[in-house]
Amino acid sequence: MTYKIFISLLVSFLLLGQSQGQCLLDSLLIEIGSCDENGMANVWLDFQYQEGVSDTFVVKGNGIDYGPFAYEDLPVNLGPLLIDPTLGYEFVVRDMVADSCQISIEYGKIVCESDKCLIKNLKASLLDSCAVNGFFHLSLDFESIAVTNVDILIDGDYRQSASTDALPLLLEIPDHHKDQAYIKVQANDQSECFGVIEVALPGCGADCGISDLKADVIECEDSSFFVKLDLNAEGPHSEHFFLSTNDRTSKLYQYDQLPLVVGPFINGLSDPLAFVVWDSLFSNCVWEAVIDGTPCNAPCSIGALETEIIQCDSGFFTVSIDFAFDGMLSDSFWLRGNGKSYGAYAYADLPVSLFGLAADGTTAYEFVVIDQTELCRNAVDIGTVDCYCLWSDFQLTTGDCTSDSTYVLSVNFEPGNVDSFSIYTGGNKLGDYTTLSLPLQVDAFPASGAVIDDLWICALKTNCCLRFEVESPVCARRACTISEVAVSPQSCDGGLYYVLLDFVYEGNSKDYFIVKKNGESLGQYKYDDLQGELGPFWSVDS
Repeated sequence: MTYKIFISLLVSFLLLGQSQGQCLLDSLLIEIGSCDENGMANVWLDFQYQEGVSDTFVVKGNGIDYGPFAYEDLPVNLGPLLIDPTLGYEFVVRDMVADSCQISIEYGKIVCESDKCLIKNLKASLLDSCAVNGFFHLSLDFESIAVTNVDILIDGDYRQSASTDALPLLLEIPDHHKDQAYIKVQANDQSECFGVIEVALPGCGADCGISDLKADVIECEDSSFFVKLDLNAEGPHSEHFFLSTNDRTSKLYQYDQLPLVVGPFINGLSDPLAFVVWDSLFSNCVWEAVIDGTPCNAPCSIGALETEIIQCDSGFFTVSIDFAFDGMLSDSFWLRGNGKSYGAYAYADLPVSLFGLAADGTTAYEFVVIDQTELCRNAVDIGTVDCYCLWSDFQLTTGDCTSDSTYVLSVNFEPGNVDSFSIYTGGNKLGDYTTLSLPLQVDAFPASGAVIDDLWICALKTNCCLRFEVESPVCARRACTISEVAVSPQSCDGGLYYVLLDFVYEGNSKDYFIVKKNGESLGQYKYDDLQGELGPFWSVDS
């Protein structure tokens, strides 16, 4: 997978070269041993170091001090530790003499096998020989570990949530005139933790005379909407049918009332929204339609999520997430992915970074951003990440300008197990190189005009990428200017209007700009999206 490079680095390198004897710690690695019956595990720590250090170092993690340890004894064991599966572990290594000589890692949660989510041994028993009022009734039981609440899905559709304390569960399965139903029990906070069972359903009673239930959203207004229901009724059926919505109390209707408009429903209150219809006489004659419970456009927008692997080394990586946003949002959002929550973040803190994610090549990472109102969301899937590169001691030095838009850049590092690499800047590749060419001099490194230029060095055939901030020479910088700002009101509609914003910019700019109206921020936007509409605003606003 190729990762676009835009976001600022957590660790900046002053590109003045490194003086002889300077302390350098690199490639911090944490390995967790197996947990014993008491929840204790050994925690092994290893890293690379070069001249300039003393004889010993200490480790601090989550407020606990470990050591001192001798560098020559690496790797060292910090345990056995009592593992808390709810705690996000972090470790800081510091030289005993030089306080500024340190390296840290945010490892994240450590979970023993006994604490890992597990749903197994599902058992289902039908309580009916035939469907009753369009449903089969079923008793469901299962075993679980580290699971408190589950979601029940039947043939891929969400049906209900339940507590594992309430086992066995009584379920209703709609009779879709199929020979079987698939029941999925999923931990409601861990999408990858689930169990599935197939249940054989008996076929009995007369052929169903209704089919093809359709549900279409109509009349989206503000925070509510209506739904139009229709179906085919050409075979055996009575004069009436029952309708229930999300398993709530059913109502009786006549077939000649079709198509039927029901509602209003509150946008986002129930997601998904399920409608079930069954004939009042033929109880096995039932159809279901499921729609999105948030069909109306929310008065807010979260743009495409831009993810960047800003560091990937020694089996762990850091990802930075950024996006544009607009409209009636709260001041913060939830960041989730792969069944876990990474916490709440303020929009003002964008871009945000997640540290210490396992780059094991097996986890397909997904990230979901949800506004606190839960009316707006967006998601991205970056796939698997795999990196274990032993390179170190990066030295980057800038030289004189070679034109009005380029300058000299020297690159050198200890390659370790890396034999070839690429260099990127501004999202563009400069070229591929072998480590035999080190030290490398780039005679025409492209200048952005900013004080800081971005530089990525990526090992070929891996996900190992490191980003550096290059302090450009003064001769390569130009000032940032914004001019010719034009705001054009558009036509009014229902007392609301939009404005069209455009301007000219050049120089030392970032990827985004902020728009304010009467001192109030309207959001963050990309320069690439210029000539976009802003709003809506009430016509009485100034």
